[in-house]
Amino acid sequence: MPDFEASEPEPTQASVFLALVERHEARLRGAVRSMGIDQSTADDILQDALLVAWNRFESDLHEAAFAAWVLGIARRLLLNLRRRGARRWNLLQNEVVGFLAARRPPVPDMLQAASGKEEIEMIRDCMADLDESSRRVVQQRYFEQMSPAEIAEIEGTNSNAVRQQLHRVRQRLAKCMRQKL
Repeated sequence: MPDFEASEPEPTQASVFLALVERHEARLRGAVRSMGIDQSTADDILQDALLVAWNRFESDLHEAAFAAWVLGIARRLLLNLRRRGARRWNLLQNEVVGFLAARRPPVPDMLQAASGKEEIEMIRDCMADLDESSRRVVQQRYFEQMSPAEIAEIEGTNSNAVRQQLHRVRQRLAKCMRQKL
């Protein structure tokens, strides 16, 4: 009878990746949290970075390079998030504040000194009063820069209905802003 030695099965790509994540998770989590973002966003960034890393993972990647590689992915994801945030802020200021400012009645002198930040806070408060569908359409149009036709396709309606909904939402926001002023 031949003598067979028991051999360890070769590790799978998934097991190698998971072992690397377990070994480096605390360091990765700490490094991402030190990037100047809140804990929840840091956790999301790390999770997204690990997902990207998994999709691009090669099991012959040297262990020492793993953490640096994942942190590089996390940094790029955070930069993209900040760029999107800046675009959204500019859109909010340019589109909504400009629209509402042009349509509001004159305000008392003491309120004329109100900063743009106060106006933004009022808009956020008014946005919170909108129903979920209206907030979603505003998000898609003004933050994600989608056309009414693109929104209509996602929402399962036609572009005229989306335009009408946006018109009504702008009217509600303007009314809310007038009440807050």
